[in-house]
Amino acid sequence: MQKNNSEKRIYLNAILIIGIVVFGLIWIYIRIMQVAYQNNINCLTESLIEVEQSKLKNDVNELMIRVNIDFDYLIEDYNKSLNVVDSILHEYIIEKSKQDEDIMEMFIFLTSAYKDLQIRVYDQHNQTVVAEFKQNNMILAQDILYSDLFFDLALWRQHMVQENRYIVIIGISDSDLKTMYKGMLKDAFDENPNLTSIYTLIEIVDYKGGDKFAKVIQGISVSPSCARQGCYINTTYQDDRGRYVLKEMLEGLKDNGTYFGYVQNNDNQDMLYAELYAPYDLVVLTSTPMKDFYQQTMSEFKAFEQNFETQIHVAIGIACASFIIAILGGIATFKYMKSKEIENEREQNRMIIEHNKVLLRKNDQINQLAHDIKNHLICIKGFINQQTPEEASHYIDSVYEDLNQLSSIVITGNRLVDIILNDKISQMKKIGITFTKRIEHVSLDFVDFKEMTIILTNMLDNAIESCEKSEQKEIQFTISSFNQTYIIIKVVNSCDVAPIISKGKLKSTKTQKGQHGYGVENIKRAVAKYNGSTYFDYDECRHQFVFSITLEKPQ
Repeated sequence: MQKNNSEKRIYLNAILIIGIVVFGLIWIYIRIMQVAYQNNINCLTESLIEVEQSKLKNDVNELMIRVNIDFDYLIEDYNKSLNVVDSILHEYIIEKSKQDEDIMEMFIFLTSAYKDLQIRVYDQHNQTVVAEFKQNNMILAQDILYSDLFFDLALWRQHMVQENRYIVIIGISDSDLKTMYKGMLKDAFDENPNLTSIYTLIEIVDYKGGDKFAKVIQGISVSPSCARQGCYINTTYQDDRGRYVLKEMLEGLKDNGTYFGYVQNNDNQDMLYAELYAPYDLVVLTSTPMKDFYQQTMSEFKAFEQNFETQIHVAIGIACASFIIAILGGIATFKYMKSKEIENEREQNRMIIEHNKVLLRKNDQINQLAHDIKNHLICIKGFINQQTPEEASHYIDSVYEDLNQLSSIVITGNRLVDIILNDKISQMKKIGITFTKRIEHVSLDFVDFKEMTIILTNMLDNAIESCEKSEQKEIQFTISSFNQTYIIIKVVNSCDVAPIISKGKLKSTKTQKGQHGYGVENIKRAVAKYNGSTYFDYDECRHQFVFSITLEKPQ
């Protein structure tokens, strides 16, 4: 009763510990999920911001790429036009040697035909510009250095005429190209219906910043004080959060050529992206209201929060189910262990009874022999007195046979080994097998009854089966120890025909398919549980088969 109460207390304590562990794990899981939730919220926010920034950047990049491609085509057309004009001048001035008046008329004609073309005639002797032609007009001569002849021309060609006294320069000015590029950007803003963000074209005037560092070419300015085209913006502007947005933008453009930022005006916050086209100091600035972004973010957050709550509910459900399963499993395990304990007790009691039967049988034989020994001696003495030694010898042999039967009962100190050996010895006697043994006093208590039964019965059954087929029927059984660490069990039996060994495995000679090789494999599995090993060999000279196992004693 006291033992049952102790087991119940252990079981209740185990359930209590499991409950504490389970609900502790639930609490830890919820805390981890809360931290993960916050981290995921932050990651989600950062991801959405990156997506929005990437969208703004891609829109500007697509716009700039399209304009730059068109501008490259324009430059290519201008180069072709310059090549045509260059060839005309070469033929007209140099090859035909026209008069000055004719040449001047040709210059006026070319500038009228190509409206963006400029022609300059430079006198190297006097170091002055003799004439400059642009848009069908001739500009008065002016003093100009040779090094400054080309500074404002983006595309140009030159010719030397009248024995290299005059230099004729044809080209397209950089300011004209800049004007064309700005016009192409403005047209791109107007012609693209897919632009969902707000676009502004800005020209930087002074990279140092200040009151008029940039001019709004087209669109709406970030600064409320400059709400029209053509007005100037300054870096001293502060939004409603006190940030110098335009100053930050200018620094970002100077450092990286791009800028990401935010501007707060009243209750509205906009995300900004600006990209600089450095050759012409033009900035494409785009912005998108954060209101839409926040709405999208909140919808994502709500979905994520619902998923989080679902995970928490599932976790609690799983934990409760696990706790219930643990209780039921504990009850089942408790009952199973109890039944196993009862079964083991029954098995041990059965073995004790069987062992006691062996001891009683041997004791009875000893008592019978002791009771009859006096009569046996009288009979033997009578045969000797009658001088009949042969009859005395026969009588002695009969008594000796009784003594052999008494010694055949094995007592090793291990109940299970005694029961198995005495059972197998009785089988051997019926078949006529000579059995010899050498058993050291070793402890086999660390070996489970089931494993010991598998090992001994299979080893002895295989030996008996082999002896049945052999002319000489002998079995030698040995139990010994080695180095106080290992126990060796060895069986040597007669075997006239060499066994079949394939790939290190012993093949059975049984005719029943389902039993092939199971005995040896069962021995190996049982031995492996005790870090043991198996060994078998066949001695062709002695016609003997040797099978041994080694078991490691626990430290």
